[in-house]
Amino acid sequence: MDGHIVRASRTEDAAIAAVVINFYGKPWYEAESLASEIYNLADEEQRQNFNSCLFSGAKEKLQELRTAGFLLRITTNGQQSISIELLKLMNVYELFTVVEGSDNFKDPKPSPDLLLYASKLCGIPINDVIYIGDQPVDSMAAKAAGINTVIIIGKSHYLRELKIQEVLIPSITEIHIIP
Repeated sequence: MDGHIVRASRTEDAAIAAVVINFYGKPWYEAESLASEIYNLADEEQRQNFNSCLFSGAKEKLQELRTAGFLLRITTNGQQSISIELLKLMNVYELFTVVEGSDNFKDPKPSPDLLLYASKLCGIPINDVIYIGDQPVDSMAAKAAGINTVIIIGKSHYLRELKIQEVLIPSITEIHIIP
């Protein structure tokens, strides 16, 4: 994830695939249809063969944050319906106030649109948001939205030049609430 290619949204992925298929000789509308069909088949394959699970202690930490009064939301560059499905399978969907995917927006992260919309839905001023992410686009979107604090889960710091408060932790379970 520290490489030159940043993960794109589903819409962008499908558009890129359609361009490549078109480049190799298929008419545009056929290429677009094939790209969509391929992604739908990949989604179905993933549903049947991928066993999503939370990291140890993550559900308990999410429950603790929710009990402490935090409104939890997910903004993903993935598809909203797939994200909701996965959260339900992992029995944590009810802990989230908002689950929003980039398929409902013109511009995915690093655009701030997803974050600003989720903040508005929850009635929380953007400067009161603490953003937890695991990708470079998360830091970029947070900065663009005006979020002051970003917690990055992973092993390396992202985008120090953004000059935002970025806290690096190995797991969500490392977040501690101080009364």
